Amino acid sequence: MSKITDYIEKYAKGAVFAARGTTILPETIICQSAVESGWGESSLAKNYNNFFGIKGSKNYKGKTVILNTREFVNGNYIMVSATFRAYSSFAESAADYVNLLKSNSRYANVFDKKDIYSQLVALQVAGYSTTPTYATYIYNVYTSNKTIIDTEIKKAKDNLALTFAVVGVGVYFLIRKYLPQIVKSAKG
Repeated sequence: MSKITDYIEKYAKGAVFAARGTTILPETIICQSAVESGWGESSLAKNYNNFFGIKGSKNYKGKTVILNTREFVNGNYIMVSATFRAYSSFAESAADYVNLLKSNSRYANVFDKKDIYSQLVALQVAGYSTTPTYATYIYNVYTSNKTIIDTEIKKAKDNLALTFAVVGVGVYFLIRKYLPQIVKSAKG
């Protein structure tokens, strides 16, 4: 297996879980995280589980780390020192990424878009990255790996649906078994 396939198989479930309840596509999450983290090989991803290059603001209360990063400023790439958020897992990183998009009004248009390319363009326009070809580059990652991404996202969605169904059935049987006793003791 290739590094790309391994990455997609490993993180598709986390992307699907992070996207649930929103209109952000898991494909957007997996592809953006792959690019931002260098397919999980960047120091930020390997050592701090930050797969989206999310910087820590003054208001951020979680763990952070200071690292050098490349920024596109005034038509040139320069190295700057920046504070980044640190996480315990990909799932935590992906959940915080989605929360960042939901809580920052500049990303509101991302949720209006129904396809991966439009979401990526909206992220670029909103200033997620200083790279001028950000959306196109990530979209090319998607189109180059579409079959494996679509397959793994579908598997992850099916797995998540099955998990929720099993939990739902379990809760149903617990309620059915114990609700009469609870009602009886409440009536006293």
